[in-house]
Amino acid sequence: MNMLNLYNVRPLSIGFDSFFNSLDLLEHAVNNSYPPHDLTQLSETEFKLEIALAGYSKEQILIEVDNNVLSISSQKTNEKPYREIIHKGISRKAFTKTFKLADDIEIASATMENGMLVILFEKLTRSTSKKIEIQ
Repeated sequence: MNMLNLYNVRPLSIGFDSFFNSLDLLEHAVNNSYPPHDLTQLSETEFKLEIALAGYSKEQILIEVDNNVLSISSQKTNEKPYREIIHKGISRKAFTKTFKLADDIEIASATMENGMLVILFEKLTRSTSKKIEIQ
């Protein structure tokens, strides 16, 4: 059985540019493993993203959402050590980590404690039934 290659379908698709752009973004995100993260589903409508950011302060982290793309980034710190470093094992390099959000996902909160950035998400539920008041 042949597996469908979506990139072969792109030239035959009209109006699906945003879908293919999302796939390109996800392909890049899969190859970006720094900093490490965990994604947990807490319930049917709640998710938690935890990112290990030892050595970073919350002032050094930027969280943005643009066109349903969550970007978490930091610039390299230029701190000069006050003493000679014998071994440097904690990375403080600049990074950008991106996640594609579904249309019905909203950020509920973001906190940073003990080197962990925790972002909570909520899935918006839209009721299919609605009462209409006659005016």
